[in-house]
Amino acid sequence: MRVFAVSDLHVEYEDNAQWLSAVSETDYTDDLLILAGDVSRSLRLLAWCFGLLRRRFHDVVYVPGNHELWTPANDPVRARGGDGLRAHAEVLLRQLVHRVPEGRLLHALDHEALDVDVGHDHVAF
Repeated sequence: MRVFAVSDLHVEYEDNAQWLSAVSETDYTDDLLILAGDVSRSLRLLAWCFGLLRRRFHDVVYVPGNHELWTPANDPVRARGGDGLRAHAEVLLRQLVHRVPEGRLLHALDHEALDVDVGHDHVAF
């Protein structure tokens, strides 16, 4: 298992979304990705990003950033501060419930510890 980290994806920008879409569907299936915040203020794009990364990595550890504290004015869900974080958490929970393929997980950390085992490898956060 390898551990990768990325932050500030800002997938609302087309170039960034295209870059993310081009991530290999086979090269990282035994690996862990740390997704370190500022993915998108759009709940729709956040869900798309989570779904895409879950299919490409064995595990994804998500740590919210400051852009996850609000949604944009044109989002159907208008939220700021803690409400924004809760709205983003609901998207995350829906992704956890409907994880595909089986066994691949999306983890969210909020003042918690996490142990991840992939095969014979172990990583603690």
